[in-house]
Amino acid sequence: VSREHADHPGAAHYIIHSYDHAPLAAQALPAARRYGQIAPAASHAVHMPSHIYTQLGMWEDSIRANLASIAVARRAQAGGHPGTDDELHASRYLTYAYLQRGEQRAAADVLERVGALGMASHSGAAGMLHGSTITFAVQSALERHDWAEAAAIAPTEGMSTGSLMLVHWARALGSARGGDVAGARKATDELQAVYDREFREGREGMEWHAGEIELQEARAWLAQAEGQSDRAVALMKDIAEKEKAGRGVPLIDPPILPPREQLGDLLLEQKRPKEALAEYQAALAAAPHRLDGLYGAARAARFSGNLAEAKRYFAELEKLCSAADPAFPALVEAREFLAAN
Repeated sequence: VSREHADHPGAAHYIIHSYDHAPLAAQALPAARRYGQIAPAASHAVHMPSHIYTQLGMWEDSIRANLASIAVARRAQAGGHPGTDDELHASRYLTYAYLQRGEQRAAADVLERVGALGMASHSGAAGMLHGSTITFAVQSALERHDWAEAAAIAPTEGMSTGSLMLVHWARALGSARGGDVAGARKATDELQAVYDREFREGREGMEWHAGEIELQEARAWLAQAEGQSDRAVALMKDIAEKEKAGRGVPLIDPPILPPREQLGDLLLEQKRPKEALAEYQAALAAAPHRLDGLYGAARAARFSGNLAEAKRYFAELEKLCSAADPAFPALVEAREFLAAN
């Protein structure tokens, strides 16, 4: 259909969804480039190319697409038409792209707007933790590695099952990586309880069910916090391999903290930098230009004595973070390393 009707919005939309997976995403790039021009008055159509840009690590393109989508959504709202959901969806991808470039102030500004939308859209809502906006709180805390903030995210009454699992997952990872073993154990147990209640039944023929990736990640980091380093690596490696084979879909979209990247984090924390570097490289092959992947690879290369690779990754990180605050810690470290080497 697309070949015969290049301006068919449905064809472009389905092509993007069909190839919304890193190994295939480049095949949808022509459709992504075209779609925003086909239906410029439809906020979601203007946003859709950013699915492919996200898979390919094209953060500037994603930022432009989502800013344009949000502008269209706000015009709809100003005219009395629905637009809040479209703005929230585009804002999630926009925040993700800003965080990958180290533009934390810009990401915080988006979150502030989202918080206001959440309050306006849900009477009596508890700010960003209500409804779909919980995703923003989890995404922001975990992508910034603010473990204390992640551990402090609290569930609210009436929260959906998916949002509740995200909260417990964030609390489990934040507590474990922040050194609070008791808190990590409690959050992991709570995540397990929700999974057992909502998802354990009716999964015949499914190797991975909704929430199972997050549950096993929580178990892995809990094992690490408890000193069970081999178990932690085995659990995370199992997730990474099954995700690579397409057997698991994370609860959050776009996916944050890919399992292969977390495996690199685990190995680096265990002072196994050569092994960590291999995992970060694999993570970057699947999710190009992710800030954490680049920073992890640079540090792993540095700690393993591979200065040439460290220099390459720090240089790429410096370029990626060109619009970040000059005091952004990863950028400061990159510039100091490059100046000395």
